[in-house]
Amino acid sequence: MRQVLGSGAAEGVVASLVARAEGNPFFLEELIRAAATGGAGPLPDTVLGVVQTRVEGQDDEARRALRAASVFGEEFSEAALAVVLGAPGVPLRLRLAGLVQQEFLTRELRPEGVVFRFRHALVREACDAMLTEDDRALGHRLAGEWLAGQEGQEPIAIAKHFVQAGLPGAALGWFRRAAERALAGSDLGAAVERAEQAIECGAAGEELAELRLIQAEARTWAGSLADAERWASAAMQGLPGGSRR
Repeated sequence: MRQVLGSGAAEGVVASLVARAEGNPFFLEELIRAAATGGAGPLPDTVLGVVQTRVEGQDDEARRALRAASVFGEEFSEAALAVVLGAPGVPLRLRLAGLVQQEFLTRELRPEGVVFRFRHALVREACDAMLTEDDRALGHRLAGEWLAGQEGQEPIAIAKHFVQAGLPGAALGWFRRAAERALAGSDLGAAVERAEQAIECGAAGEELAELRLIQAEARTWAGSLADAERWASAAMQGLPGGSRR
């Protein structure tokens, strides 16, 4: 605190902020940032409240960018954020550089390009909490559609975006792809779980049978033969008679 606020910081302010942080390092950092920018007055008593107060202190475009970025979860690219903001192809470098400088985001250079991350999960959570339900659903739909058009994306991430957008029908196929990928990679528990998530999205008929077959095969390899038999029998009811499957 003294390094950031300087040796001239009032002892009362230092003692008050240390006491308010209650030993939480992240909370203390946020309180210091608020104090350093003139926000040492009446601040919220929760971590999320303090972060949201800092976000509210940004200009309109920065606030929109942070709220939009929160739908991506842990990380996002400049191009992805531009799509959710409704401005695909518009450069956001300066805006993102400012948010990195303000310590809301971090920037990583990877072989596939530059990736941005929220500095802390609580920063993302605070920004997400500031979205309206309609904006959150729209953001997840746009994020899911954008990711679906990119090569090498994880099907489970796309599926979850569509679920949070309130579009289970769009999520179903991506959950199935995730289940097939997990089975091929011998992640047997994930294969069963992803298939069940696809089923919960409304799978029926032959598609439901194919998902039960994925679960049966996963349970066979895992040695859970009773479950395997139950799900294989269910799959047989929905698959065409005499077919290879």
